Amino acid sequence: MFQSRSPFSPTPTASMVRPSAASRNDAISPASFGAVDALGADVPGYGDVPLSSRRPGGSGWHARGLRGNASSFDIPAKAISAGGSGTIANRYTPEASDKSTKIVFIQVMRESLDGAAAKPSASDPSFAYQDSDTTSDMYHVDYVSGEKDPYYNGDDANDFGAQGNAAAKPPVAASTTDTPRYPDATFPVGTSTLLYEFRTAAFSAAGSDAGTYYGYADWTYAKPKGSPDATAIVGTKAGDPGSNFKDAVALFCSNHGFTLPPGGGLGRGTSALIGAGIGGAVGAALGAFGGPVGALVGGLIGAGVGAIAGAIAG
Repeated sequence: MFQSRSPFSPTPTASMVRPSAASRNDAISPASFGAVDALGADVPGYGDVPLSSRRPGGSGWHARGLRGNASSFDIPAKAISAGGSGTIANRYTPEASDKSTKIVFIQVMRESLDGAAAKPSASDPSFAYQDSDTTSDMYHVDYVSGEKDPYYNGDDANDFGAQGNAAAKPPVAASTTDTPRYPDATFPVGTSTLLYEFRTAAFSAAGSDAGTYYGYADWTYAKPKGSPDATAIVGTKAGDPGSNFKDAVALFCSNHGFTLPPGGGLGRGTSALIGAGIGGAVGAALGAFGGPVGALVGGLIGAGVGAIAGAIAG
């Protein structure tokens, strides 16, 4: 959607955001993607696990975030990586075995209100157009109305971010950003917590290995009504993003008449589990909120991380 991301490393660099259409903050939590088990151990360069409150930015607002320009940071040149605070940045640096001439990102997400997963329109009526693209497990491709491909940095007018090319000399990394938002005024009557769970996967859309998933990053956005929102990086993993993810992509393609390159989805291998350090980092970061707000946000994100560790993998 219209969201922006910022890379991991601590050194601020360029910026990239995706303009969008509605104004809202996205609360994310790893609970929905249940593939975090595979998210395993820290990937080189996946050091910080920051969370932060969302902030406006970019040229336009989209229900869940912005597309446009947002600050980002340098990321170690090692396959899939993600990071940032407020704005989440995803990057995939081609590896020696990659053959893609068009590396893009596909982002699948799930929304939850007060701990219950629901279709997009339940938390924001302006996203009702995504309901028909939502699986029975409540996963759907994160896209803006009118888009034809499921890619975040694809070829639609609203897509943004650099497409990667493993065949270029030197290879070109793929990158994009996302900045979710959800104003208090958007909460349905009687609800008080919103959680967005995201899985962002690097995918080969062209070249001799077209159809291959290289790896993915899991992250979340949580928003308690009347309190600051927060984002959290869950982890990264090489290879296949899982059946829940691919089912959502297949449903989008079927509904929108889009055909993915053949042979994909087998992924390339394994990576590590998220180490215990993530819990500590998230807890430390949440401590900054302090008091009851810290406890509430911490509970939301903690639940999300636990859930993501067991669902999307499929």
